[in-house]
Amino acid sequence: MALHSILGRSAARVKPVVTRLVSGQRTNYHTRTPTLYSGVKSQPSYNLVIPTSLSSLRRYSAAASPALKTPTGYDRILLKVIELKIDDAEEDEDDCEVVEEPYRFPFVIEDIPGKQTITLTRIRPYRQGETMNVEVHMPIDEEASESYTTLVVKVVKSPNFIFEFGCTAYPDEISIDSLSVTTPDSPDHANACEGSDDFPSFKDLDDDLQKAFLKYLEVRGINTSTTSYLHEYMIRKEKREYSDWLKTLKKVVQA
Repeated sequence: MALHSILGRSAARVKPVVTRLVSGQRTNYHTRTPTLYSGVKSQPSYNLVIPTSLSSLRRYSAAASPALKTPTGYDRILLKVIELKIDDAEEDEDDCEVVEEPYRFPFVIEDIPGKQTITLTRIRPYRQGETMNVEVHMPIDEEASESYTTLVVKVVKSPNFIFEFGCTAYPDEISIDSLSVTTPDSPDHANACEGSDDFPSFKDLDDDLQKAFLKYLEVRGINTSTTSYLHEYMIRKEKREYSDWLKTLKKVVQA
């Protein structure tokens, strides 16, 4: 996954910072210890006053350890690590190449910050009365294999006639993994081609039929130029979302 490079690169930077801050925290702790316990050692144990109410507990805590009102050294360690991760994530995002939309790209993109998917809606219908939208998921990176994205393509012919394709999209290749069909003939308006006793798995369909469905999607804009663009787009989105998530973490720790 794209995040691996960020995490690996920042590990060497984080370790010395954590070691230095932890060492400083330990030193401060030991220098304060005699002060905290000197009063207790000089008094018999039966004279120790135990707070019995919330207000007295607060006064007791404030008098015993004023440092509790301020962020601890370990909070500062966490903040420093998060800040280093943010720097690395932003640098990685800046290094990512900005790819222009393909010529005559037939979709408008809806990209909502914080979501792990984007939605494409076809601007002009391929056929009159037809609508089409595509849900694009974050890249998946498998070992010894090129990363890919998954698509859910929905072609609506009318309110009750719908094709829904589950696809795997590499930058230069696309395959259909599943197909479901919605018609007005069934009581629940859903006859699924995938996983149903009435229909074979899409992979078991005749090769000519599989190729025809691939062409069906291709002429509607689901082609290699589109998938290559979407692959780069989602890699950049993944890095941006990770950077924004780290910034949210920082705000929570500082709150």
